[in-house]
Amino acid sequence: MSQNKTIVIKMPLITHIAYTQNKIKADKKMKINGQSIYNGSLNKFKRAIVVENLHYYFNYNIPDEYLNLNLGKVESINYIFHTVINHGSITMRNGNRCWKPAKKDYIPNWDIKNLRDIWEKTGDDALVLSKVILDDNVGVLKKGYYEFREVGHIDDLELEVIINY
Repeated sequence: MSQNKTIVIKMPLITHIAYTQNKIKADKKMKINGQSIYNGSLNKFKRAIVVENLHYYFNYNIPDEYLNLNLGKVESINYIFHTVINHGSITMRNGNRCWKPAKKDYIPNWDIKNLRDIWEKTGDDALVLSKVILDDNVGVLKKGYYEFREVGHIDDLELEVIINY
């Protein structure tokens, strides 16, 4: 009987990503949110730029020792979002990320699935592109999970990806 093995990939959880490819002036950025990417507010060209940038960011953060593993059987991939309770209120103004700590009586109004959807899809694709896993179809990847873990400040945002195989 074989022992299950685990890979853990940690990276800063970015909140905004470029949706333009300007050569002269600064790129325009949007909040990373699955709903805004797939609700029609981005045309297919901008959506392609966003997805390509997310793939690049994810691949950049995969440790070299996990590249080219080509895992053919993956039991599960768990995406853990270490973020503030008021993640939905993080904004970008003049290229700077803006945020105020939540008040004690704060009631969350953002949906973890909107954050999870885009990271899980582009993350799984990036794992295939970097050959950590052979494919992300059901013949290779059996289950996926997601989780929210609260942190106290936006300087502590992190995406943790746990691959069990």
